[in-house]
Amino acid sequence: MSIRVLGELYLRSLPVEAEMSPIDRAIKHYLEGGEPDLFELSDALKDMTSDREFLPPEVLDYGRTLLALNLLCAMHQPLHPLQALLYKLVQRFRHIPTWKEFQLSSALGDVNALLRNVDGDLSNPKQSQSGAIPLEWGGHWDWATSPHAHAHAEQGLLWAIIGKLSGTQHYLQAALRGAQWLLNTLDGQYFPMQGLYVQEASAALDRQLILNYLYFHAVAKLCDQGQFAYLAQRQLGHIQNLASSHSIKVPLHLAMIERWIEKEGADVAPHFTPLNELICDPNTALVGYRNAQQSAVCSLVGGNTGLGHFAYKDVAILAYGPQQFPIEDCSCFGVEQACTVNHNHLSNVSIDLEEKDFRLEGRVRIRGTRPNLNTFASYGNTKPSGVWMNAIQEFRSGKLSLMTSFYGVNSLSELAFSFFVKASQCVVDQSHHLNKQSLDRYSGDLASICFESEQAQLQISPRHNRGEMQVLPLGGSGNFWGADYLVSFYLATDPQTYHWELTPSDRRS
Repeated sequence: MSIRVLGELYLRSLPVEAEMSPIDRAIKHYLEGGEPDLFELSDALKDMTSDREFLPPEVLDYGRTLLALNLLCAMHQPLHPLQALLYKLVQRFRHIPTWKEFQLSSALGDVNALLRNVDGDLSNPKQSQSGAIPLEWGGHWDWATSPHAHAHAEQGLLWAIIGKLSGTQHYLQAALRGAQWLLNTLDGQYFPMQGLYVQEASAALDRQLILNYLYFHAVAKLCDQGQFAYLAQRQLGHIQNLASSHSIKVPLHLAMIERWIEKEGADVAPHFTPLNELICDPNTALVGYRNAQQSAVCSLVGGNTGLGHFAYKDVAILAYGPQQFPIEDCSCFGVEQACTVNHNHLSNVSIDLEEKDFRLEGRVRIRGTRPNLNTFASYGNTKPSGVWMNAIQEFRSGKLSLMTSFYGVNSLSELAFSFFVKASQCVVDQSHHLNKQSLDRYSGDLASICFESEQAQLQISPRHNRGEMQVLPLGGSGNFWGADYLVSFYLATDPQTYHWELTPSDRRS
């Protein structure tokens, strides 16, 4: 692959030309060294001027498409006659009713305005002292006041571009701090921990790898940081490996950003950058340990996300945490707690570190049910669960112990604690064999569960006395963070403490 790897993958994923949108067709011609059709593209831009109400994902998609077009126009002289129309579209985008605390939307407005010289104040970067970037910091959306790995990477990428376009150093510094924080989400092989600060609905692995690569690439070339050139190379290697066996879809604005970075960025020599084995960030209640074979990372901050990631060699728990019924509906999974932006740590969380071991203890609210996907002001918010969880996560000698208790004003009768596991096979209670991607299942009394893959095995052992559980093979289609099995432990209606031990080992020959 050439240095413009995303452009090549973008072209590879396009349909036949007759079925392409005019914008895709214009970008295809540009990337291939051809000439976009000025008149067809002009008509497509006029279609973008229709007035309607937007939901948050639509605002972002509109801003991303506009960014791709502005970059195309900036880098291709024959399209300069479109500048006046693009100017009006940028003005319109900046007047879409939203709030400045919705940082990703604000950054898209800022970078588009800079490319088209539209007047207006730039938004101020908002992140924790450790560098974590909340998607929305005003408290309008309960789930968005924590970092989300995909949005964090895209936000930092846009800040790096804004810093370059405006010559404003504090944007570049914010982008650098955010990139340093994002290293907490990589395992010892520099691979993204797929369920850490990632909602199931947006857990596409190719998208995370692409955003990580572009973010590190931008920080390397726009902020003159050679260590991030190496980190970008590692993400690029994972993208190439994934592309050899899977179809990868590259959003058009990211393909154009890659081309712009190559044009505007400096040449930076990569140099080896090791990852710290210990991870600790009080701002996001995050603590963990990783090496080339194992990763154990836990958190008590999230927004419709789980409590951590635990893996040994080729067996992994990609996400785990509380789950409202129905257990297959991940829009009701996980916890909701904001990261701290103006303080050093969360008052309801304690972290203890001791060489390679750690303990995380605290209280967090459980995600509610029936998320609102119809109105902008409360988008993604749920009916409050009225339930809180006390949790202790303790990692010692390679094993992870989880202890939880639940309390609140509402019933616990429709609440479970779930593990999403990636493994080749599963055995329940040493007797029930469940093949992945099958209709097999286990439903019954508590029992130990052993997951195996080619190199390793991982045992989940419930240590509490009462309850029922269910083990389901999943479809393997990329849903559920790419997990192969779902394990759910049903909570009793009366308060009690729940305890699980996660024990990894090499697979027996």
